Amino acid sequence: MGRNRKKKGDDSKDPPTDAVPDQGPPAPERQIANKTGRDQWALRLRTELRENEAVYLPLLSTAYQGETDLLLYHIASFISLYSHLLPPALPDNYFKWLFGAISRAPASALPPSFREALTARARHVKVVRSARRCLARKLFLYKEPTCYLAFQRTATTIQVARLAIAYPPAGWHVAEDPELHQMWSTYLANCEQPDKRKPRRPVHLLDTSKLQKDIPAELNCILRDRKTDELVAVVVRNFSGNEELLRWAKTVITEAVTTRKSVRLEDPGEIVIGGYSAGSLSKASFGFAKNLLRKQDLDAAAEAQTAIATLLTIFWLFSRGVMPAEVIEDFQNYYRENNIPRFDPNWPFIGNTGRGDLQLPLELGSFKFKDVELAPGSAMLVQRYARAVHKEHQGHKWGLAWSTLKAGSDVRGGNFFLASFGVRIILTQDTAFAWKPEDYHTSSLGSYEPTFDVAELEDPRYNQQGVTFVTSGRLASTYAKWAAAQVPGKEKIIGFAADMTSNLKNDDCKYD
Repeated sequence: MGRNRKKKGDDSKDPPTDAVPDQGPPAPERQIANKTGRDQWALRLRTELRENEAVYLPLLSTAYQGETDLLLYHIASFISLYSHLLPPALPDNYFKWLFGAISRAPASALPPSFREALTARARHVKVVRSARRCLARKLFLYKEPTCYLAFQRTATTIQVARLAIAYPPAGWHVAEDPELHQMWSTYLANCEQPDKRKPRRPVHLLDTSKLQKDIPAELNCILRDRKTDELVAVVVRNFSGNEELLRWAKTVITEAVTTRKSVRLEDPGEIVIGGYSAGSLSKASFGFAKNLLRKQDLDAAAEAQTAIATLLTIFWLFSRGVMPAEVIEDFQNYYRENNIPRFDPNWPFIGNTGRGDLQLPLELGSFKFKDVELAPGSAMLVQRYARAVHKEHQGHKWGLAWSTLKAGSDVRGGNFFLASFGVRIILTQDTAFAWKPEDYHTSSLGSYEPTFDVAELEDPRYNQQGVTFVTSGRLASTYAKWAAAQVPGKEKIIGFAADMTSNLKNDDCKYD
């Protein structure tokens, strides 16, 4: 038997007898269960869904972001119960796995309501996507020269006469029926006063026969002075026409009124400043309102400020599309002539151009629009707010308001009155209106229990929220003094604390 011999010149060495053949790179470690394991997961999921049908069905049938996030939380929690097993999918694919497991389930494995929920969700996804596209289009309606003319064709023009004496009367809260009058009169006469130096305001029971006009809930209208033909007010119904936007607005306003101090503690409800403030009367200073009730994480505070700025810029761009040029140009001229910055959460580390980027939140599609006109720099966010009939001095003639929420089982009250003209505007959700704050006006008392008026709580019978562009009459002069001081960037953030109280009025708000 012959032995293998090396050929002459072959310097290769024999491999050691214990050498392991090259097997290539190691197989990657499996991250999800195999098919058999996934089948077992599907059985566990169907049991989970059957046992918690009341939890899962409402979440499965809608595409709203809040419900979608909650559904993901429940599915992730369910999978985490079996942490000793390989998961059925990676976290980014939980929804794909969930919907697939439901749609492929045998008819006997799940009630038919689960497939119906998926069908409803698919329809809702289309509705939501369409709404987001409409939102993007509506933001720039003002670029269409005929958009206000189109609104005029749907609006009724109403002539009204200025009253010799305002009705409802100046200095009185307004209750629209005897039950509300009794409830609020008792409460306001006996509740603890935040400032005992201020008188308690009485409650007036509305007599509708003394009203000159009652604007019903469904009417778009333009009010004009009968004598001068001057514009008095504009009322726009279905202002946004976007349910997702209104739902998101509720989260922004609720966050604001629960974390920021109301500027008028003596009044029912909450009203907080969003944007720039002229500071207190005793220590005037220009800057973002320092009204947080408690110390916040810097990132959380910045996120909340950005959300407010985004909501207000959406409101402003929508207003530009449907409000008369007289109203829009009044704001634009005021900010341009006084060089006051628009509402940008990055102020003062940006230029004062009045323009910037608008990044919509995830709930509204995460679209980003570059170089848009930003919102006016000062605004109010309100919840269930009512004040006695009054008028206000501000640097510009017009105010703009948007009622983003009015809901509950009993929504009596909470309407807007132009008392100088004896006009009641029935407010509904998604109504916007323009008026002159120098005319007597008010919002009537709502039909919620006064002792329940805690910002963090929502009475299922009545809730109302909105945003308003109004400006302190001191803002322009305070900003001019602040700008003239040429304060460095860091000090701008801290706030300019120099005394600027010379020649300031006691209050922008007057009852008589």
